[in-house]
Amino acid sequence: MPSSFYTLRRRALQAVTIWLLLAVPLGLIRFDREAGLLRIFKREYNYAEMVTPLLLLLGVVVLIGAMSLKKGRIFCSHVCPMHLYLEWVKKWEASKLKGWVRWVGGFLFALLLTQWMIAFFISLPEQMVLIKAGSLFYIGVSLALLLLFYLLFAGYRQTFCKKACPYAFMQMMLRNDQTRRMEFRNPEHACTNCKRCDQVCPYHLQARFESHGLDCSNCNLCYEVCEDELGAGNSLFHLHDPEVESTS
Repeated sequence: MPSSFYTLRRRALQAVTIWLLLAVPLGLIRFDREAGLLRIFKREYNYAEMVTPLLLLLGVVVLIGAMSLKKGRIFCSHVCPMHLYLEWVKKWEASKLKGWVRWVGGFLFALLLTQWMIAFFISLPEQMVLIKAGSLFYIGVSLALLLLFYLLFAGYRQTFCKKACPYAFMQMMLRNDQTRRMEFRNPEHACTNCKRCDQVCPYHLQARFESHGLDCSNCNLCYEVCEDELGAGNSLFHLHDPEVESTS
């Protein structure tokens, strides 16, 4: 199944997200407590200069909110590590490795996020020193974070995304009649009931009936498998943008 430009763009943004997550444990992004410096890819900011990256971060948050208002839950499908993990697990659900992928993959993603939070303040060499010294505070905080993220990735998964994620709540509040959404249209009754759209959905939605709802992340995977089933250009799923279509 060839990937559309939409999915290729998603993959590129997801790769950037993973790189930014890895950059913290690698020491490329870190707050040096002793020197009072924020280091971002060889650039250093002291306390007086930290307003610049903080304003940039605030701008990114505002941009995400504005994009969500118009484009739906694209933060989930384009940036969120949980969504990438759910897509990855989905690809293995039909294999004998399903259970292993879920639990081992969940642990790896949980470990990555735990290190992303801790290594921002404490470098990996410093963490090794704390472990050797038997620091109960460091070990306790690390294990608590690891367990929390492990439960999210391996246990709650899409349930957390749909029911408890703060961004999902924000999107629910921001969404209006002009927000882009995925729609299923079958005027010629061409649907073969193959249910591949259900099988590929990271959130375990019944895509034909629920893709237009609040839980859909507009990942476009249902569009691609439907096009693969019915032929190029014949997908019954469409990203419906009311604002664009009203001006065309």
